[in-house]
Amino acid sequence: MSDITVSNDVDNLLKSQSQSEIRDNAGLGTSDTVTFGALETTQLTFPNLTTSELNSVTDAVTGDTYFNSDATQFVRFSSPSTYDSVTSVTEVIPDNSSPSSAITLANSKLFESGAIEAQPAGNSDSILRAYTGGITSSVEESFIWDSDNNWDNNNPLEGVQTYMFETDRLYTLTSSNGITFFDVRRIVTSSTADNNLFTKSLKAGSTYVINAKLNIADMAEGNLGIDSNFTGLYSDAIADINLQNATSKDVITSSTLSVLDESELIGFGGGSYPLGVSSPLFGVYTLRFVITPSTDGDFTLSVRQLGSNVEPLFIGKGQYSITTSV
Repeated sequence: MSDITVSNDVDNLLKSQSQSEIRDNAGLGTSDTVTFGALETTQLTFPNLTTSELNSVTDAVTGDTYFNSDATQFVRFSSPSTYDSVTSVTEVIPDNSSPSSAITLANSKLFESGAIEAQPAGNSDSILRAYTGGITSSVEESFIWDSDNNWDNNNPLEGVQTYMFETDRLYTLTSSNGITFFDVRRIVTSSTADNNLFTKSLKAGSTYVINAKLNIADMAEGNLGIDSNFTGLYSDAIADINLQNATSKDVITSSTLSVLDESELIGFGGGSYPLGVSSPLFGVYTLRFVITPSTDGDFTLSVRQLGSNVEPLFIGKGQYSITTSV
């Protein structure tokens, strides 16, 4: 068979020649199976080292890829002894905290705080609804207040004061500002002790971006403290804070703390604390921490009352994630 040239009628060639002749002419051989050579499986095996072991490497070949078992990410050497991370890992941390015990509706202080408002006489709208599951679930309980029979310390509604305000519920609260949605996982009352949200071990040699979103109702308004703590040393750290009023949807503050102390209290109690703002009745707190540890240590995020108060904090189920990057 002659070589294929541009002047050949390729269409006629393909029709007239056998498949084996065409493959042979193209240099693929006459067999239906083409062999490209063995795959070197050793090329898929990366040295698995800790951060300390990686930092001790002095004979790497530029371009070599290793696996950092501490940071669970790949690194690539740019010289025999220096490397850069080439992947980042994001871990979603579930809120596995145990729900608090229920308290009576009277002790919730939803009424005394003004979260539940008196309604005009004859208004039959439900003010507070409690759901056992999602918003599409059946209403477990609902209550009505009007100007003739609203709750206060001197004239509690008969029977309602003993209703148990449960955790692991979704609540809707109607006020003059509309409807506020809030969930309750834990209840903190009359205590300034830290309530741990989560703890995560961080390794030296990587940078961690920690994100947290918290729904917290503060019946005392201005009595919320958020503590961040790292037990090791760090070369750099910042904290971004964003607070939104869940009822009015107004952004109250958006601030950055340039230094994260070993135990940094972010107090929402007015001018005496770094951010100078008070926690609202219902707040959405978006926190972002960036930490580069120089030694191993544990990062902890917790909340507490600034001052012991019978007006409780209602802490919803948190959303947390940690990204390990360069």
